[in-house]
Amino acid sequence: MNETLNRLYRLIYLLKKNPDGLRLRELSAELGVSMARVRTDLEILTHELPLTNWPDERSGEDYWALISPAVATPAPAFTPAEALALLWALGRQDSPELNRVRAKLFQALLGKGEQAALASSEKRLLIKGWRGFYDSPETERLVAKMEEAVLAERRLLLDYVDAAGKSFRFEMEPYGLVYYWVWGFWYLVGLINQELTVLRLDRIKDYMETGHFTYPPDFSLEETFADAWGVDISGPLVTVQIKFYDEFNVGQRVFRDTAHRKKAVLTKEEGYLVYTDQVRGINEIKPWIRSFGSSAVVLAPEELREDMIRSARWVLDLYQ
Repeated sequence: MNETLNRLYRLIYLLKKNPDGLRLRELSAELGVSMARVRTDLEILTHELPLTNWPDERSGEDYWALISPAVATPAPAFTPAEALALLWALGRQDSPELNRVRAKLFQALLGKGEQAALASSEKRLLIKGWRGFYDSPETERLVAKMEEAVLAERRLLLDYVDAAGKSFRFEMEPYGLVYYWVWGFWYLVGLINQELTVLRLDRIKDYMETGHFTYPPDFSLEETFADAWGVDISGPLVTVQIKFYDEFNVGQRVFRDTAHRKKAVLTKEEGYLVYTDQVRGINEIKPWIRSFGSSAVVLAPEELREDMIRSARWVLDLYQ
């Protein structure tokens, strides 16, 4: 299905780009598929777009063109989940053009009730990073069930096992889901005994719904985790300053990885750049810094700097 949709959109793009028309052979070469496949695709598009074709007088080959190259392409039929995924992904891009595309798709794909539901859904799901979301079908199913409970405002009775293997049972009012790409885990966020708590989803062994609760109108998942590098919201707020040497496309990666950080400041100097940010706790940012190797040097805080030095010495000792 994805290959077909991509091919159809490439076909429309080629026809718009060439208002005088293209031979069937030329379209086949551009798309890398047989002329029979292209002819079938064109016949599909004639049901949605004003296409015309005519034979070349000399060669007898078919020419195809759009009657009006300015015609808007029709929106494909998306499932609600596909529409949510597409609109969410477009909303994460810092591009005015993509924002306009998102606004058009938002209006075309969803009714007013669905638009309100989507806006509510987006506020209760937070993705930190872009790595693959699901390590197994079981994880995907559990995420879907938890998201359903969050959106329906259903209180949950959870059987949970902590990192030490100790079992607990408690009720939670689930406020949202967070995916953190560094650890590769999903987390359920909610109120337990009037305290905001973060639970690793794969440690939930069983659950059942026990009733409804009212989602607090002033709660924002994004604001709650804005200072956290990952999912730790309990650590103290510290100012982190890191020097990155501009080598091996390090600068591009730093800009990309920190684009979502609201308090981040990047200062470009000759041959390096300095990243300054306020982060809640320092443990979660350590793997990210280490991933840059010798291209990253911690300037502050001193505690984080000393920890990175200890780590480097420990690695050196292993090689000795």
